[in-house]
Amino acid sequence: MTTYEFYINKDFDFCCTRSDNPNFVSKNIAAIQKLEYLTQPTIGKARITNRNMIIETPRGSLTLINYREMQDAKVDPYLEKLIFKIKQELPKAQKKKHGKKPVRNKKIAGVAVVGTLALVALVNTIREKEKLQATSIIEDLENDFTQNTNALLMNGLRQGYSYSYKDNTVKVEPDTNMTQMENNLVEISNQDANLSDDTAVAYLDFEDERYSITGEYAYDLYYDSVKPYAEKWGLPSNLMTGILTQETAGNYANLMQVEFNVWKDQILTVYNFNEEKYEKVVLTENPQNYDSDIICITRQDLENPKTNISVGCILFRQSLSYMNYHIGAGIQCYNYGYGNMQQVLDYTAKMTGISKQEILADQTNLDFMNYTNIVNDQGDSNYLMHVLRYVENIEDGIDIQYINRDGEIDNLHVTILPNSKKM
Repeated sequence: MTTYEFYINKDFDFCCTRSDNPNFVSKNIAAIQKLEYLTQPTIGKARITNRNMIIETPRGSLTLINYREMQDAKVDPYLEKLIFKIKQELPKAQKKKHGKKPVRNKKIAGVAVVGTLALVALVNTIREKEKLQATSIIEDLENDFTQNTNALLMNGLRQGYSYSYKDNTVKVEPDTNMTQMENNLVEISNQDANLSDDTAVAYLDFEDERYSITGEYAYDLYYDSVKPYAEKWGLPSNLMTGILTQETAGNYANLMQVEFNVWKDQILTVYNFNEEKYEKVVLTENPQNYDSDIICITRQDLENPKTNISVGCILFRQSLSYMNYHIGAGIQCYNYGYGNMQQVLDYTAKMTGISKQEILADQTNLDFMNYTNIVNDQGDSNYLMHVLRYVENIEDGIDIQYINRDGEIDNLHVTILPNSKKM
């Protein structure tokens, strides 16, 4: 599926570009017509961040970059009305998306009412990062409750009754401190309020250096080269450009620091999201030993910047696979390698009491970064943080495409923000 990006350029033109043809740019009326064409069908999936709108329709996926800027610029009155219309449609798409979602947290230990009914899941942990997960449960339950149910629960809240919602039990203790629960709800509601309801959020101690001299240099030189290969292999171009920046900042021939000897003669199977098929790739000095359906990459081939970037993307996907598609762990693994990351995860499990499987199943669990220093002189113990500092629009999160168990293309998402962004 073609991806379109809409944005306002420095000359205040409304522009549209396509992922399959980065050199193609339509402007103003033509771009508005393209946006209208794409958004006429029913919106399938939608997400609003504090900067962008990411929308999928049967005619293609699109991103409105800095959509508030589009409205404020008043480039065209019709464009302003069109964006307003899209914003009206997005809640319907989100409601449809979440309407069939099962409630995953079976035990709910508290209820709070602030204005209209709201439920707060006090999941078996006190970590702040799980508060946003609770808000998705709040919304799922809110959509299904009627006014009568609202009144029933308010009465139960006062008297300590239990209420059964399908196979889930909402229990309110008689001595519940309502004031404290209301404060908790407000805190959850306010924290990262601009993030979408299905966004997993974590925090790390890193500084944004995207617009440093190093960051600007690498982005200006290589972003356009990274983008088509990142999209081909189902990866965000801003993340892969951040990895390139951390690896070499574009100053060395081996842009992605591909370790040829480590991967030599290992056949890697990777999904091509542009052509929707699997491909086999191998780094080898003996291409004649492999069948014609296997893409062979030699040392000399890696001197081509585009080939180097493509291989770097493939190897990053391999790192993700090693880490059960935990995005943060996959980034660190790209630098550390599988063996070193296993040591770190084993030690993290021992120190935290949380199994490796549980760690890798939670995109927001970055506890392993506290223990990367157990691997001596084997890489950059702060590699994840060093990469994130160069990721453009980091607050919009990181999206990774993958093939789910049903054989369909799906997305993983996590937002990792600097500690300075905590509210």
